[in-house]
Amino acid sequence: NNRFLEQFPEAKRYEVVDERIVSAITLDSVVSQNAIRDIDFLKIDVQGAELAVLNGATKTLDQHIFGVHVEVEFHEIYLGQPLFPEIHSCLQKNHDLSLYDLRKSHWKYKEGKGNGPNKGQLIFADALYLRSPNALIDWVTDQSPARRRGKLLKAVIVGIFFGVTDYSHKVLALGSEANIISQEQQIAMQSIIRDVNRCVRYRGRGRLFLEKIASLIFGVVQGDHNGWATGERHLGSRKTFGIFH
Repeated sequence: NNRFLEQFPEAKRYEVVDERIVSAITLDSVVSQNAIRDIDFLKIDVQGAELAVLNGATKTLDQHIFGVHVEVEFHEIYLGQPLFPEIHSCLQKNHDLSLYDLRKSHWKYKEGKGNGPNKGQLIFADALYLRSPNALIDWVTDQSPARRRGKLLKAVIVGIFFGVTDYSHKVLALGSEANIISQEQQIAMQSIIRDVNRCVRYRGRGRLFLEKIASLIFGVVQGDHNGWATGERHLGSRKTFGIFH
């Protein structure tokens, strides 16, 4: 979408240098033709064709998937591409997956390159969708006991991986109440989560002042791409030197 992209620096990197027609099949077909028995999580980044992938994975999403990491756009980088509202509606309304986090990327117009605040316009993001704990319990009800337990435990692990450990705690609690996860499994996983959650945190006097100072320092040292593009570092939370960020 040259008309949109030319408003920003480095638009040439999006120039089309060649076009080729390639064959493609849906994810549902891949799963069926290869007798893939189970999938838990999808990561999709296909330069504006994310909705087409999702529409070709209806059965897979409904029968197997409890989480999706997908790139979403808020403006047409590629002509005619579906934008965030359509992706969100597909995942939430059609497949009962809830938005848990966005890793946002911003661009500045050419006129603002290298000066002023770092943050420009919100252009695209990585989005994390998960079945809510209650929806997850309902979703696994009709599955075999072993598969129910496996899905819940893997959802707990995914929550730990992305640093949304409250999600993991809730899945464990509901899974135990529904007699899907044994007490021994719950205790073992809770121990892992407690280890992950150990962190450095200050709640003493002057905390809000220190937070403001830290925010100001971050504004001074925040990295960008050639003075016009910024992006958040990750989805969820990560821990470095015992500090969540």
